[in-house]
Amino acid sequence: MSKRSQQSKAKRKAERERQKRWGQQQKTRHANQLARDLAYYEERGLFASQAKWSETASQALWDSQDWRGEPEFSDLTFDPYQVGQAMHQAWEELQFDPDEFEQLSDDDKEDRNFELNAYAMQLRLLPEIKKDFLRRLERYRQRLRAGKRWEALAQAGLVQMILETSDQANEEVWPECMLLYQIHYEAIGEYLRLQEAAGAILDHALTALEPDNHSPKLSLTEAEQAQISATLEQAAQRTPGLLDFLQQAADDILDEALSAVHAAEINCQLFTTRETNLCFAYFVAALGETGSGQVMPDELPPQERAAVRQHIDDALADCLDEIDTPSRHAELYAAARTALQYFSEQAEQEQIKAHAQLLLPLLDDGTVPLADNEFFTMALLGEFGARMRAESAAGTAQDGNGAEP
Repeated sequence: MSKRSQQSKAKRKAERERQKRWGQQQKTRHANQLARDLAYYEERGLFASQAKWSETASQALWDSQDWRGEPEFSDLTFDPYQVGQAMHQAWEELQFDPDEFEQLSDDDKEDRNFELNAYAMQLRLLPEIKKDFLRRLERYRQRLRAGKRWEALAQAGLVQMILETSDQANEEVWPECMLLYQIHYEAIGEYLRLQEAAGAILDHALTALEPDNHSPKLSLTEAEQAQISATLEQAAQRTPGLLDFLQQAADDILDEALSAVHAAEINCQLFTTRETNLCFAYFVAALGETGSGQVMPDELPPQERAAVRQHIDDALADCLDEIDTPSRHAELYAAARTALQYFSEQAEQEQIKAHAQLLLPLLDDGTVPLADNEFFTMALLGEFGARMRAESAAGTAQDGNGAEP
């Protein structure tokens, strides 16, 4: 190693150490300020026993709903569409049964309702949302401190301490903060409003195309699609939030169609064995570069998962770039169009037909590099996965017949 490289390495190490010390100092300063802010409760003996501590903490979390009108929180909202999707996921994963729910007592209904909403909130309370809320809470405490509102300051400080320590202990306490629960409920109401508006507008647009009240066609011409889009956009201008709601819904539908390609439910059989072998080589190399060995991203801790996924995404893009010669580029686009057209017309399942129709526009611009077209990324992964499953099944069958493993 050259002298300059050694100096550069030492400089980077010193900078990391400085940043680490600064971070520790900030944490200590923050903890000391929290302790001072809690003095009002401490002086009145509200932390004297575990029972009093629990009662004080529960009351502080409950009373946080009174902060809704405070300037630090008045503009805080959750995305209605994302909250609605989280609720659907909660119902599915917690196996919510409406008939069983109706048989419960009022108290049990309340508990079950909180369980479902708390589960959905945990799905949507991503790290960046938590950080934003804690920053707002910090500003609120600063204002209370400046105004010498000691009781309110103690409550805000206690809520902040509970939320911060619960994350460190992997406890799911955030939904018990009633301010957040209230904002979540507001988002559900907004989701239902936008869902109703979207349904009414779409029904109106389809009725205009089907004046005789026949069942709507699965396939629409470009002119009909343009007419529906124009109707939706005009209506969205009159309904705040509707355009974003519809765009997110459309993105989710497209993601579902791409997932069908990824799962090889739509298998266009575009790539050669050499190309899927190349995909495997890039995939293994990406895992090796991350230091995770053969561990898949979903098996890693959350903080490592994103970095590994990014390495894999970059590797797949590099693989497609290597495949993307001018002649192969044209062949793959043409073959993909033919295959998707076939699925859109001949697939036995109506959902597969609909997925294929949604995917066809992704191939309209044949100049887009393969690595920049998500369809080809999903197709490569889907075909690679299908091949691995087929080879694994063949190997299992041979083992069962007494062949050497």
